[in-house]
Amino acid sequence: MFNNSFNNNRGGKFTNSNPTPKMEYKFSKLGFTNAKGYLREELVTTEAEEIAQSLSSVSTAQLRAFFNEIKAMRNRLESNKSNENFERIYPLILIIKSKIQYRCNKDPKKLENLKNFLYAGIDEIQKQYKLGKGRETFENFAIFFETVVGYTYTK
Repeated sequence: MFNNSFNNNRGGKFTNSNPTPKMEYKFSKLGFTNAKGYLREELVTTEAEEIAQSLSSVSTAQLRAFFNEIKAMRNRLESNKSNENFERIYPLILIIKSKIQYRCNKDPKKLENLKNFLYAGIDEIQKQYKLGKGRETFENFAIFFETVVGYTYTK
């Protein structure tokens, strides 16, 4: 009688307890760069294109909102006019997780893949930050995200 895959655990809102399986991201295992420290070729070609295809349900406005936020942070780091360093930007990167979670709560089916992608990217930045490579990883993620956005327009 009842569909047990849904739980009413948030003040009257129904959530799917059997979400879409998370996409496995190669960059979570291989990182963003090759052995020489350059962006991996597959990352900005096949991997970016696959991720873009998985984001087909995300509106252009929603995708651009998160991309523009990442790009603005990268620009702040590059401009150095305000002498900001990565440690000042780093918490803002982590906050993106809460922002995508908030939006995903409103429209989980459409935004789940974007959430998973951003979480995986930020998790990689966090992992590398602990190894002293946070800034480089963030910059590589920003370039990669730009590539993914570019591929979404070729659908």
